[in-house]
Amino acid sequence: MQIEEEFVRAGEYFSRPMPKINWTVQSLVEQGTFVILGGEPKTSKTWAGLEIALSVATGTCCFRNPHFKTLPETRPVFMFLLEDNQWNVAARMKALARSKGISDEQSEKMPLFLRCRKPVDIVEEADDIIRMVRTWQVDHNSYFPGLIMIDPLRNAHTNDENDSGSMKTVMENCIKITNALGYSVIVNHHFKKMKKGDEESPGNAMRGSSSMYGAVDGLIGMKKIETDNNNTWRNNVFTQVKAGPQARPFGLELHVEDDPDTGRATLADWVVTELFG
Repeated sequence: MQIEEEFVRAGEYFSRPMPKINWTVQSLVEQGTFVILGGEPKTSKTWAGLEIALSVATGTCCFRNPHFKTLPETRPVFMFLLEDNQWNVAARMKALARSKGISDEQSEKMPLFLRCRKPVDIVEEADDIIRMVRTWQVDHNSYFPGLIMIDPLRNAHTNDENDSGSMKTVMENCIKITNALGYSVIVNHHFKKMKKGDEESPGNAMRGSSSMYGAVDGLIGMKKIETDNNNTWRNNVFTQVKAGPQARPFGLELHVEDDPDTGRATLADWVVTELFG
């Protein structure tokens, strides 16, 4: 195809009826977009990613809050969890599910697929990811677009994060997956400590090349608020959505109860609040 054949005339563009925005998570993640979920270490961003995935796979409100509704139908979710082992992930997911009132029997039927501590390279394996999801869609006769989550970004490529050309390639492959499948792609990424000025533009706190900020369709930035309770995490959350109305900044608290016998999480409860001071 020659490049001039890829242009669309103004008459066709402006005569198209404008579809409404569909949300993977209301006011946080528009369906079919590429989003970075980030924060400095120990901000509970992995917990937040698991909560988003669980909510999409069950059609329940994220963070147990009606402001963050998901699609009414359960959607397939594929998770590449590159740091956490399967037992930590299983305990966390079960703890989150119990807090949402989801039984073990319901959890077992979710269209949720997890891969723990097995390498993936977004640059080299984007086509394989697309092929895997398409095969699953055909095998299950299920074509609702869902969610792909990768945690963390730094383990999902071998490029130099401070080099704009290298990271442009990584970002382009994330967008390639989104465009090919209509799935939302959320990538968990480390931020520097957020400053006051980063609250309006949380992407400024992203580690690595600034080209990453320009490539994404949305951002969820978590700013850690210190607490004296080892089982409670507090964050102020700042979001950006390129194409739609984004959530106002909000406070997010996570309280986790551990099983005294196993030492693993058994209950994980979210509370959405006003911003913490």
